[in-house]
Amino acid sequence: MAEFDAAEPDVRSRKLESLFLDYGRVLLLGGAVIVISAVGNPASDGVQGVLGLLLVISGALLLMLSPVAHKLVPAYVPAYVPHAF
Repeated sequence: MAEFDAAEPDVRSRKLESLFLDYGRVLLLGGAVIVISAVGNPASDGVQGVLGLLLVISGALLLMLSPVAHKLVPAYVPAYVPHAF
C-alpha cells in the first residue's frame, strides 16, 4: 500500500482503475454463480438469490465507475517533509 500512496498521480489513477476493474469482475462473476446456483436448486431460499443479485449489481457498478475512478479519490498530496535547519 505504501507504493500506492507514493506513486505519481497518473500511475495512481491507472492502479485505481485496475483495482475497480478487478474487484468488479470478481463481484460480478461471484454473484452470477450464486444466482445460477439459486435458480437451479429448488431447495434454496430467496435470500441466496437476492444476495447474488446484489453482488451482480455492485460488480456492474464498479465496472461502470472504473473509467472515472481517479475522480472518486482525493487528489495526490505529497507527504510533508520538514526542512532541516
